[in-house]
Formats: sequence, C-alpha cells, structure tokens
Amino acid sequence: MIQDNILITPELLHYLQSSKNDPNKGFVIKLDMNKTYDLQRETFGDLLGMKVVEKWDNYLGLPLPVFLAPKGVIEDIQAKISRTWWLGKEKGGFWTMLPWKTLCHPKGMGGLGIRDIQLLNLAFLGHQVWRFINNKDTLCFKVLSSKYFRDGDIFHPKRVEKASFTWSSIAAAAKAFKDGFGWQVGSGIRINIWIDNWGLEGLNGGVLNSNMLNPNECSVKDLWLGDCRSWNIGKVHELYGQDLGDKICNLLIGGEGQCDRTVWFHNPHVCFTSKSAYSWLLLKEMGLGPHRFFWKALWKLDTIPKVRVFTWRVGHDILPTNVKIASIQRGFGQGCPRCGAEYEPLVYALKDCPTSRATLSIGGWNETTISKDYKNCIDWLEDMMRVLDKRAMTNLMTTLWNCWNNSNSFIFRGKKEEAQVIWDRASTLSQDFHICNLMNELLLSPNLAVKKWEQPPRVFVKINFDATGVITELVME
Repeated sequence: MIQDNILITPELLHYLQSSKNDPNKGFVIKLDMNKTYDLQRETFGDLLGMKVVEKWDNYLGLPLPVFLAPKGVIEDIQAKISRTWWLGKEKGGFWTMLPWKTLCHPKGMGGLGIRDIQLLNLAFLGHQVWRFINNKDTLCFKVLSSKYFRDGDIFHPKRVEKASFTWSSIAAAAKAFKDGFGWQVGSGIRINIWIDNWGLEGLNGGVLNSNMLNPNECSVKDLWLGDCRSWNIGKVHELYGQDLGDKICNLLIGGEGQCDRTVWFHNPHVCFTSKSAYSWLLLKEMGLGPHRFFWKALWKLDTIPKVRVFTWRVGHDILPTNVKIASIQRGFGQGCPRCGAEYEPLVYALKDCPTSRATLSIGGWNETTISKDYKNCIDWLEDMMRVLDKRAMTNLMTTLWNCWNNSNSFIFRGKKEEAQVIWDRASTLSQDFHICNLMNELLLSPNLAVKKWEQPPRVFVKINFDATGVITELVME
C-alpha cells in the first residue's frame, strides 16, 4: 500500500504539471499513506526492534526498488566503490587497472562479484513489473494502465511524449526483462505464437516455420488435437523442427479452467526474484568468457586471502611490471630490474627470471612444468591446475607470491635475497597456514541441524505423512 502511494503521487503531480491540461483542471484523491503506516507501526517496530521518534534524521532518499536511479548517481556510487578497491582511501589518484564491468563479473568468470548498480537497480524495479502482472486490482495498476497500457499488457505500452518519472522507471524495467518473461500454457487461447514468448526461453515467432502455418492459426490452442488438451505432435514437429518440437511436446498443459499466465523463465519456481533477474541481466550482458576453469578454481585455494587476490591479479595480468607501466607511461624502461633482461612481462617476472626459476626449482618444480613458453600467465597457471592437486597448486601460488614480493623488495628497498631464502619463506607460510586450519577444525561440530516444517514455494503442494512398520503389513497414518 505504501509503495503504491509512493508510485502514484509523482504520477498525479506529473498530470497536474502537464502543459496539455487546463490550468483549472484538477482532481480529488485520497492517499491514506499516513494512516496505513500507523496501522502497521507497532507491528514493524516490535519485529525490527526499532523505536518511533518524533524528530527524523537526515533524509536518505527513496530506495532503489521504486524508481530508476539517475545515471549520475549510479556513476558516483560506482566511482566510490572503485576508489575503495584500487586505492583504499577517499582522496588521491589511482590507477584503474580493469574496467568496472569486469569487476562486476562473478568470481567464477574473472570478476570479484561486485554488484553492478545499474543492473541491480533494474532487478529491483523488475518487482514492480511482476506486481503489475499479478496484481491488476491495485490502485497503482489502474492509474498507470489507464494512461499507458489500456489493454493491460505492460510489455506493449503506447508511446507517450512526456511520460512521468514513475512510468519511465517501470517502462525501462519492462523493456529490460521482456525476453525473460513468457506464457505458461493453460487454456492456450491468450498466447499468440506469432509474437509472444511462451513455454520456454527462446520459443517465439522467430523460430516458427510460418510457411507451414495458416494465418488464421495464431494461438497455442491451434497446436492441440482438437479439444483434447494434448499436443498435435506431427504439426508441432512440422512447425518447429524435431529438437524444439520434442521440447514443446514435453510441456505440461494446464487443467480444465486454468488460464494462461505470465511467468519468469529463469527461476525453478517460475516466480520473479531480484537474484535471478540480476544474474540473467549480467550473463546476458557479458556472455561466457574463456578460462572459466581457472577463475572458478582460484577461489578454492586453501591459502590466505592475499594470495588468492594476487592470483586473481595475475590472471588479469594487472600487476605493475615494467612492461605494464611502460604501456601507460611514455619513456619508462621495460627491462627486468633483477636480471637486466630487455623485457619484463608478467610471465617472465614470475616464471622465467633466473631468481624465480631457481626458487621454483628448489621447490621441486621440474623443467617439464616451467620450461614451456607461454605468452600469458593465465595460460600457464590453468595448465598447472589441470595436472596439480589443490595443495600443490596452493604451494605454487604461495611461492609465486613470495617471488613477486622479492622483486618489489629489490626495487623499493634495494634488498636482494637468494632463491633458497625465498623458498624457505614460502614453505613456512604454507605449512603455518595448513597447521592453523587443522587446529581450527573441530572433531565434532557443536552446531546441530534443527529441522522444522517450512512452507512450500508458490504453486507447489507439500504432503506430510508418517509410516509405521508392522510385521505383516505397512500401515499409513
């Protein structure tokens, strides 16, 4: 109720301020937001442990789920998050080594799982679209549909030159999620097979062999065997092909009296959720990139967080080697500071530099694992992950981390260490971390699982029953 009032009020103000309306035109409407809130104030206060105060604190603005956040606001938020990650403080210049979009990728795809504020805002707004689909008796739906989509279809609104901020926000979410929604077959009458998404993702008029279909046949019901509520298998295969036709024929048809309804395809329970909506938007934008095996495996390494973050940076080739710095700073030397080689790319600094090579050799890494030439570090490390177990891979990354620290120590402090010293430090760190983890693992977990009855998801039915075993028969209670 409160959210409806928040959405309706800007719409009504927009109507009054429109130049198309007569200056003397007005309307009367009662928005009972204050009383509605008062009715629930005690209940919410008790549940959330909040107190009611007379004087409010600073106003923080409306939440993201209600309106589409302005582009400038989103950019400011993302800039602050980026500054915190790359610099660690509010002021000062910093080097953005990776695009913001890359940081927002899931960890299993090379990112850090940071939420993309723009996509998150759209995912929250998608709830308004879902409410309009399923709650057509609300005042908010009646007000907006009477002006923007009189046929009740939020995905095909009419064009309005100067729409209100309320409708512009909801329309943006409807446009973003249009392909994610579709029809679940009930009566089969309302679903237009020429234009609608239905049954499963990707099933629409674009995959239909229109040459084999009568123009008068436009509903899903026309694909049935008369009124038998079963698929005409031959006709379906003729129109959609063998593979897609088999999937269509496996779709369930609702019972008698069940209407067609709009569902969200990307949730097992066909209900819209912000989590599934955000994941769908993100995957739709980024696609599936290479080296997924490496990105998933690196976060499973049993080591300190610094080594895992170091591994992530190695995978993206964003450690500040001389070659990397020279790519953004004109006149900077590209040679290796430790051995004097002409070029120092990352794979050379960690694997091919004599100091690093000697350290790896002491650790037992033979020539077959470190002698092969690689252009990028991520290719080498992914090959190592395919032949090493988790413990060995963890030891390798800990050793490489210490090799990198040794290079920095030589550059900034002038301190040069022998390969044996580097290896001993890496070995000690790995052993200490492993021993610490063994000491923290309890033989018996003190947390006993408490099982209780849970309400089943929507459109599911849960049946509870007990069984008693008897010598001669099985009795159901």
